[in-house]
Amino acid sequence: YGDQAAFGNGETGLTFGHSTGIPYYRELMEDGAGHDWGVARVPALSGIEVVDAAGRGIAVLRQSEDQDRAAWLFLRWLTETEQTARWAADTPYFPVRFSATYHPSMVARLAEDEQYAQAYALLPLGRSEPGIRNYTGVRAIVEGAVAQVLVEGADTIDTLQAAAVAVDALLDESAPTSGVITAGGGTLIYENAEGLSVTIEFPEGAVEDPQIVSYVPLDDLPTDGLAFALVPNLTFNEPVWITIEYLDSDVAGMDENELKLYTYDWATWSWVDADPCGGYVRDLLNNILEAGVCHFSDYAVIGWPYQIYLPVVLRNG
Repeated sequence: YGDQAAFGNGETGLTFGHSTGIPYYRELMEDGAGHDWGVARVPALSGIEVVDAAGRGIAVLRQSEDQDRAAWLFLRWLTETEQTARWAADTPYFPVRFSATYHPSMVARLAEDEQYAQAYALLPLGRSEPGIRNYTGVRAIVEGAVAQVLVEGADTIDTLQAAAVAVDALLDESAPTSGVITAGGGTLIYENAEGLSVTIEFPEGAVEDPQIVSYVPLDDLPTDGLAFALVPNLTFNEPVWITIEYLDSDVAGMDENELKLYTYDWATWSWVDADPCGGYVRDLLNNILEAGVCHFSDYAVIGWPYQIYLPVVLRNG
């Protein structure tokens, strides 16, 4: 938080920050330079002004019917005008409903907190970030490019063009691979940045009507192995064969002879044996695992159980 301290001490006239930092800026300014200060948007050409309005995602994880309903009812209550207005009025955060603006508690907060009100007035300039996989990685690339230009003095055009290439490569790697499978069968092939592939072979009759099927790489599930999803949630009368190429680093610490497909059980937050209906074919020499599955799910290639090594403990004397 050196930027906050520098601003509060009058060592810099401009700093970028989140609205939740307003109370800290205020405290540092009161104890430091004592300047008049305010909150403004990032400079931009007229008509394309944008501010980054960020927040936390809220999800209801599937448990029992009663628990799901209780969680939903609580979230619905928490985000109603009364509760979200009172919450925002007593914290550095903003309400989640526009109607909260006119609640007495928010009216009082906006009247008494000049910098908070300035930041709140910028919300209409907010834009939703793209709802795509790995957008956090995209942000990291852009942030690095901006730092290279502003801090290291790198050429603006060359740096941003290089960042665009890196972003495109990341999105290509993270994006689903989709295809149409007919009653006559078909093949779906996914290939990652290392040139390794996952091939899904559909026999004739696996589906009755044409289906759009997708392979989705998963980087947000808790596993040290390869994780992916096959969608939609289809079931088959005979095995659909998945052929997975992997690197040694993908299965580091695992026993390749015991590699299996596991599915993620969201109710228990744990991986369970997928027990594929067609069994396995393992090619350890070429780092290939084949499995015949009769349904689509979230999958991971894991070699349980891990071996745990404990230090030798000797009794002295």
